[in-house]
Amino acid sequence: MPFTVTHTLPTINSRITVKFAGLVILRPNGANMCDIGIHRFNSTHLFQAFVIVDKPKLPPTLIRLTNGPLTAPFSIVANPVTTHFKVFTRDDDPFDPNAAGNDALDYRWAINMRDLNAGVDFNEGAQPIATLNDGILYTSNLSKDGLQPVLVQHGVEHLRKQIAADLSASINLPDGGTLNMTWGEAGDEKRFELPRLGFDPPNTTYTIILLNDPPAVAPSPHDELALFYKVLRISGSEVGENDQAQLIYKGAHKLDEIPCPPVTLNP
Repeated sequence: MPFTVTHTLPTINSRITVKFAGLVILRPNGANMCDIGIHRFNSTHLFQAFVIVDKPKLPPTLIRLTNGPLTAPFSIVANPVTTHFKVFTRDDDPFDPNAAGNDALDYRWAINMRDLNAGVDFNEGAQPIATLNDGILYTSNLSKDGLQPVLVQHGVEHLRKQIAADLSASINLPDGGTLNMTWGEAGDEKRFELPRLGFDPPNTTYTIILLNDPPAVAPSPHDELALFYKVLRISGSEVGENDQAQLIYKGAHKLDEIPCPPVTLNP
């Protein structure tokens, strides 16, 4: 079942935002939820989850939730649910990444690995998974203009003007609503609830970041899609090397210009 689509613009300054960056794989879970696979079979990337708390008229503060590979499912549950999980597209037409006038927030800037290899899914290398039951997914950051990302598959180059450098889900939590996170750490169950009643004023906003990036300031060059293919399978079998796609950047001048993009698995 594919993601549920909405043409309603997401609120980019919503009360709660969940941001995805790095080696993260998003796939539909039924019609109303999202599974989030966190790639854990690579030593050059480190998973971290944290919350940025932005109080009115004060500098933002950061709260670390966890870092390192997940040892138990990570659950993000909004109560009540306002939209269920949906993805934002401006229209129902096929998405051409090189067409003029594309909406910068359209989630389809992200690479859909099932467009490249039909039926592909992630294995235990991206488990245990995180789940999200609410929000509108959109592209919150595009790759730098001029990087010239190119997908190469079966010897054919497919130029893309830009790709999603990261994705975000906008959650318009109503007054009195809560967002609850649970996960495992060192064998213990951890919990964290937003908003933080008694700590934050009513107009506080929160950004939950699920980041799976290289911790080094200057990481070594690597092919992001090759890393994703390490945890992707079709009917339990590895994707053949000849069928794998490669992502290259023809306009990059230095390594820190190149994003570690999250990808989707949408039928």
